[in-house]
Amino acid sequence: FPKSRGLIYTFWGKSGKCIYVGRSGSHGSRPSAHFDKYWFSGVKRATIFSVKAKSHIPKLECLGIHRFRPSKNKNRASTGKWTKACPLCETHKHIEEELRRIFRFK
Repeated sequence: FPKSRGLIYTFWGKSGKCIYVGRSGSHGSRPSAHFDKYWFSGVKRATIFSVKAKSHIPKLECLGIHRFRPSKNKNRASTGKWTKACPLCETHKHIEEELRRIFRFK
């Protein structure tokens, strides 16, 4: 991938459902680290998306997790310093804060 700063990858199962969403730096070796996982035998297809801006990688991974709802992602996408925030996580955070203000527990 020319001029790529990173990759977002998805693994899809035989049923057409997303199994895992992950990210990698510009060298792209991270997807191969999943080949020895117990769930990898059920992977039928992999999709790789190129990302031009390094600061957008965590945001796009998190959006992929929201959109595809993978079955094997255990944690949320981590964010680093100087990275863009996921707009859906920000919205969910504001909704949760508003609900807590409305329905205060005593």
